[in-house]
Amino acid sequence: MQAKRVIFIGTSEFGIPSIERLSQMEEVELVCVVTQPDRPVGRKQVLQAPPVKEWVQNYLPNIPIEQPEKITLAAKELLERYKPDCIIVASYGQFIPTSILEVPEFKCLNIHASLLPDLRGAVPMPMAIWKGYKQTGTTIQIMEEGMDQGSIIGSKVVTIDERETTATLTEKLSEISGVLLEEVLPLWFQGKIVPKKQDDSEATYCYQKDIAKPHVQINWDLSAKEIDCMIRALVPWPIAWIEITENQTNNKKFWGKRLKVFEASLREDESNHTVGEFYNSGDSLCVQTGNGALELVSIQLEGKKRMSGKDYLFLIT
Repeated sequence: MQAKRVIFIGTSEFGIPSIERLSQMEEVELVCVVTQPDRPVGRKQVLQAPPVKEWVQNYLPNIPIEQPEKITLAAKELLERYKPDCIIVASYGQFIPTSILEVPEFKCLNIHASLLPDLRGAVPMPMAIWKGYKQTGTTIQIMEEGMDQGSIIGSKVVTIDERETTATLTEKLSEISGVLLEEVLPLWFQGKIVPKKQDDSEATYCYQKDIAKPHVQINWDLSAKEIDCMIRALVPWPIAWIEITENQTNNKKFWGKRLKVFEASLREDESNHTVGEFYNSGDSLCVQTGNGALELVSIQLEGKKRMSGKDYLFLIT
């Protein structure tokens, strides 16, 4: 079988294992990688390349890289220049226009980090952890106009570990996605896969706004287990937080300051403290929730460096 001309479109680290697999497949001629433009980051606004661009430049220096500001405006030129038989999209950050979707013979395929139709949308990995799922997965779907509603050509299930964070789950699913792509793509090119239509009645959705900073303030009235899931879901970004009150310290100079929580653990011991109250238990910083208690293992007080719960106890006394 003659190798098919493939364009990869993606931005974040999530897509890197898939690019690597594509570059090694006999059935694929990787003709171009499309990613977002370099953007200024940090306080000094230093221009930074997307992770995908950096990786391709280092490991596949002969592959052309395109960085259109808006892919909708660059679609025609990209298709004419590279004449793809198939396009693979993973964690790109822009909507792919309809002018691209139907052109390649073997379609535009999207790698989505959930078991569709569950968790359609922008943030499936954090929401799987936040909702307390025991497992999730990755899906390769044929892209359509609607959000993540295309027919499925392959999927793989992964277990969500007890202490899983979005950071660790992203790494796990990115690797599995590359494996799935390598398994599915040759069969797809040979016409040996019948796409499976999604059942829209079973669809659930997740949006970027669900993990926006205003929505990630911890509510201590929830159970310890629910709060722990939330904290792990929001690592590495945007990080769950609280506003310190008299329940967390008697030292008034800290009241009103924001405290980020990077890591917590469930406590088995019972406490008689009020909900939201911080307390010292064997030099561990603990907090009573609506059901059960948590130890706050790693935190960051506004204006301070990240610290342990024990260091916080020392600081506020």
